[in-house]
Amino acid sequence: PFATSVPIPGSPALPQPRGEAVTYRVASEFDRVYQAAREWEFTHARLLHQRDLADALGLTSDTTRRVLDLPPPGPSVDSAALPGERLKELLAGRASDGLAEWELSKFPEPARSLLAARMRESSINGVKNARGLLAGKLIGDSPEGWRKLADTRKEPGIRDWGRLLQLLSRLENPQAPNPVEELRTFLTAKEFSLDAKGFDLSIPLALRVPAVTPAGALTVTIAPQTGPTIARSFKISSEGISQGLNTVYRFVPEQSGAVVYRPGDGFKVELPVRSGDQRFTLAWDEGSSRTFQFDRLSREPKLVPATGGAEPATGVTLLPIPGSNVPRLPVLLPEVKR
Repeated sequence: PFATSVPIPGSPALPQPRGEAVTYRVASEFDRVYQAAREWEFTHARLLHQRDLADALGLTSDTTRRVLDLPPPGPSVDSAALPGERLKELLAGRASDGLAEWELSKFPEPARSLLAARMRESSINGVKNARGLLAGKLIGDSPEGWRKLADTRKEPGIRDWGRLLQLLSRLENPQAPNPVEELRTFLTAKEFSLDAKGFDLSIPLALRVPAVTPAGALTVTIAPQTGPTIARSFKISSEGISQGLNTVYRFVPEQSGAVVYRPGDGFKVELPVRSGDQRFTLAWDEGSSRTFQFDRLSREPKLVPATGGAEPATGVTLLPIPGSNVPRLPVLLPEVKR
């Protein structure tokens, strides 16, 4: 609050060379005072950036600049125009299209966690809007239909969603890719390599009584549109390990090497299991797309009795072990209309 040229109160001026009163400049140049001033300047700038990001995410009640507070899809939301409008407002007056001063790593707790939670919520809403826009342009759940969807990436609404969602994601991960370009790369791929080094199967103890346990090898089957069926078997490597209310079993491959999956090929995973004397099959044979059926690995399987019928295998998960190369659907891939 003191101008450096103002004399310190009580400092006398003497009638001799260099006898002028001591000013606040002298005090401000002491090392500890200088360091404290620089620390405050840093803290002051960080507080301003934190406030501005909180405003942009809609976390402050008195702001109208909610540029990163993305609404979920709805009748009042123009999903095609929204990202362009927000980008224009967000980047107005900026020398670059980066938001480095808003990166979450630069803020302390608990602010960082609060900002991150709101940012992820906003990102989820943005993804829903972008998916809805893309779903309206999909002409069919076929390899050709999906390839044509990749051509829409240059349309203003879809292009702008890619930029906006990337900017939002980079606040937490500076290396986050553009999700529209990620989708394009996925949709134009002619084949996918699947090289599973093994799987961890988690079965809830409460799935059935007695508990459900593996009774054979896990089989991954790919049925190409042309050519012979490809099957890979995975054997159980050890006894199940208790993890809370679940038992986890590891399966390792009986044959090494990757297999190729082409869009439109059939795909299913099966594992014989038992509950007491009853025999069942865990079957991963349903997913969100007929074109990219490997997505079934990430879905919840069915429990199929030997006598027929099926029931949900609630809580069962199958996860590739570290080191595996298993393709996954990109975040912007829209749901297929059934």
